[in-house]
Amino acid sequence: MKKIFGGLNITWTRLVIFAIIIGISVGLLNSVPFLRDTTVSDIATYFDFWILCGILIIMNSKSNKESALMCFVFFLISQPLIYLVEVPFSHLGWQLFIYYKYWFIWTILTIPMGYIGYYMKKNKWYSLLIIIPMLVLLSTSIESSLGGLIYSFPHHLINLIFVLTTLIIYPLFIFDNKKLRIIGLFISIVLILFFGTKTILFKPVYETDIICGNNNIYFDNNYKVSLLDSKFGELSIRYEENIKEYCIHAKFVKTGDTKVIIEDPNGNINEYDLYIGKYKYDFKYDEEKSDEFVSNIKITINNKEYSATLEDNDTARKLVSMLPLELVLDELNGNEKYMYLANSFPTNPYKPKHINKGDIMLFDNSCIVIFYKSFDTPLTYSKIGHIDNLDDLEKDSVTVKFEK
Repeated sequence: MKKIFGGLNITWTRLVIFAIIIGISVGLLNSVPFLRDTTVSDIATYFDFWILCGILIIMNSKSNKESALMCFVFFLISQPLIYLVEVPFSHLGWQLFIYYKYWFIWTILTIPMGYIGYYMKKNKWYSLLIIIPMLVLLSTSIESSLGGLIYSFPHHLINLIFVLTTLIIYPLFIFDNKKLRIIGLFISIVLILFFGTKTILFKPVYETDIICGNNNIYFDNNYKVSLLDSKFGELSIRYEENIKEYCIHAKFVKTGDTKVIIEDPNGNINEYDLYIGKYKYDFKYDEEKSDEFVSNIKITINNKEYSATLEDNDTARKLVSMLPLELVLDELNGNEKYMYLANSFPTNPYKPKHINKGDIMLFDNSCIVIFYKSFDTPLTYSKIGHIDNLDDLEKDSVTVKFEK
């Protein structure tokens, strides 16, 4: 092991060949779909492996100038080569190189880093000061690796082992001075404990809205939502002012398969399959079932039952998705009962010119209206359906229950 940290004969030819091999290999591995978000893709994303390459070059250089130039040339060849190999496999094509600008900055910085890093070989007190920033930078990968392992076991396990191993190895094999080794090892252990504890106490959370304004699933702040297994995280309902919709907001802490539970105020429960991935999810509902249109429903107004026939349109389908639904409709103009709902409906606006007694309409995009008188109107509505043989209603608020 000691030979690797100072006993290798790295010529310029070998350096260039090494850079080309590394660049092509990492680029190819990073292009394999099933290896994404695993330890293999970590090589291209995090600094762990590249710090090792830089330290090996520094420790086997013959002067500070050679160390600086070799580090610069290695990264100047390997990094763009990774992107070049990935281009044919990426949906971004050549646009993938927009991410290279960050690595180009680090490539420039390898010149002073290689120059200063060379003095680690001197086994002086300042050698320890030089290695500390590298150890700290490497330790930050504990958060990403351990956090990724907790969130999506066993992904990132190998990378976590690699980070912990190199944190221990660097002080032991870079320094010949026993005192520097002990101090360096102590610093590494402290960093491991600090970042490890921090990651365990503050687990990584993937926050996202999984449902907003879905025409087939209705909910508002009176509903309850949860995950079948709470170990995957938690759900809540919140109103998004910018889109004027209620959304189910998720805080995921683990990947896997579970179910979303939606309970309405009457205790009726619907379950939907949910797959949680790393920074992605797949929410599933029975599309075939949602496409089955219910043309006839039961409507109860102040305890009297009526039959209603619905239009075959998106507005009516939205209402059906909300059933069973109980509303209190207010009186207006001596001919209608209405209520504004929190969620908007898809609309099919038209001007009916004449309203028939029993018509169920949507005004604007969120106001349910039941007409109990016939009259002419210049207003625009979306037709939902019609209640058969509706009686005259009292000029007061009414309780209306919609059921399949």
